[in-house]
Amino acid sequence: MLDQFDPILFWSRASLEAQRQDYTFGDGTGIDEAGKGRTKLEPKVGGPTRASRALAIVHIAMYDALLMADPASFHNNHHRFARLAAYQPMLPAAPAVISREAAVAGAASVTIRLLFEDAFVEQLVTEYRLHLYEKGQSAQAIENGLEYGAAIGRMLADARSADGSGTRDRQYRAFGLPGTFSLDPYSPLGAAVLGATWGFDVRPFVTYPAGAIEFVGPSEALGERPPQPGQTEPLGSFLEAMNWPADRDLVAGKGAAPGTDRLTRTAEETLIGTFWAYDGVRGIGLPPRLYNQCLHAIAEQANFSTEALAVLLAICNLGMADAGIAAWREKFTYHIARPATLLRTNEAGFREGTASVPTFDQARLSMPAGEAGKPDYTSIKAWLELPPDTPSLVESDAHWAPLGAPQTNSVPRGGDGPKSRTPQFPAYPSGHATFGSTCFGLASELLEALGGGKDLVFAFVSDEYDGRAIDPDGSVRPHHVRQMTLAQAIHENAVSRLYLGVHWQMDAVEGVRLGRNLIDVMKSNPVGPLHAIIPDDPFESELAAKAKEMM
Repeated sequence: MLDQFDPILFWSRASLEAQRQDYTFGDGTGIDEAGKGRTKLEPKVGGPTRASRALAIVHIAMYDALLMADPASFHNNHHRFARLAAYQPMLPAAPAVISREAAVAGAASVTIRLLFEDAFVEQLVTEYRLHLYEKGQSAQAIENGLEYGAAIGRMLADARSADGSGTRDRQYRAFGLPGTFSLDPYSPLGAAVLGATWGFDVRPFVTYPAGAIEFVGPSEALGERPPQPGQTEPLGSFLEAMNWPADRDLVAGKGAAPGTDRLTRTAEETLIGTFWAYDGVRGIGLPPRLYNQCLHAIAEQANFSTEALAVLLAICNLGMADAGIAAWREKFTYHIARPATLLRTNEAGFREGTASVPTFDQARLSMPAGEAGKPDYTSIKAWLELPPDTPSLVESDAHWAPLGAPQTNSVPRGGDGPKSRTPQFPAYPSGHATFGSTCFGLASELLEALGGGKDLVFAFVSDEYDGRAIDPDGSVRPHHVRQMTLAQAIHENAVSRLYLGVHWQMDAVEGVRLGRNLIDVMKSNPVGPLHAIIPDDPFESELAAKAKEMM
């Protein structure tokens, strides 16, 4: 059973707190939660892609430190771990006298400090050092561990320093073509498009053979024939797909804001949409933090050891970092518009260079005239009641609004704040769906590999429903404990974005598919902790047989 001072759990929580604090800004009056003046205007690690990379570095460093500080204890914990190696090659051997808990603390604290520039970790190191002293560990073992772990963390941070993540987002120029992305009407003035080069410039954490990751275009996702090898779907061509109208109408109803004519979303669907949000709001942060919180709950329910938790968090965060790279490559290949713009403007007259057609047949609507050419009340009333022959809005609604990514904690309790916002990058595929499919899929693989039930049920409290989160209407949302299987987590997390009106169904479908594809490719090209989920390890049968004999 993991306790609060378990080294992996303690420092994983510290990394998630760093991510939360990174998105905790002052409110509209410039005062933060502690009553102090605003100290920063933007996050250090902005956006889900950068957050997934940062959390991968922290958790891989912790895994390497725990393994290298005491390889025998790690390898003997489970037969699946017997041949696990560190993620980083050629790491130095640990000192003879070392605390492996302190090694994890050293690796985590230095990477958190380097990535998030958070000074609060210094206090945590002091607290954790005192805890280890009280457990009876020697000063030499603790200090050796802190130094050794810090060296491992710095080596990984240095190795990733030239991975392409330092490239600044280039200024995005919208294509202006039907179906292509542009900032929605709810975006703040001066908002930047996030991550246009990430999927092309950033080096993955796993080395994949060329073409191993399969990308599927939106038209193909909607059931159309794929393009010829070496070709890419023309931008906006999905609008001609036979199944596009059904996707469009589904989101127009399920994702609409209250008071919108087409609204069909149920109360349960609204709950799901908000529960999984984590859209970079104050005091909550980003989706990778959400999924790590779920992993903590899964590990607790599965009664994981420290070693198993280290493997779980390392492989899932590594997977999510690569999922972000793959998803953002697709996003900025197909440039698909979000519902907030496309559902408003997908008609002639709203697109650049077009105008709506006359709504009345000229022969049917002449100038108003009554008997003997003299207009009277009755004739003009009948004339005004004539319906148009060709409405200018057939597929669109110029005033359609999404429920939107919830702007939780955006105003003080009892206030009134922005209700809606759409993520500032193209829709296809859904980042949430890709992250979640990869994360929970890898968790399922590990549970099965360790002999546990992949259909494990775990309970989780989202920060969006923790009994403290403030809704944009100024009310405090209730506390909600949600039970689910891993399959349910993947499902709800993906469809939640439809219910907020920020994604199309095809975005969710492709995100789940891409996550599953990534897992298969990772298993074919394993590194470090990923070897724990390889079913055809040549040593597995022998080790399993020996373990069974000892029972």
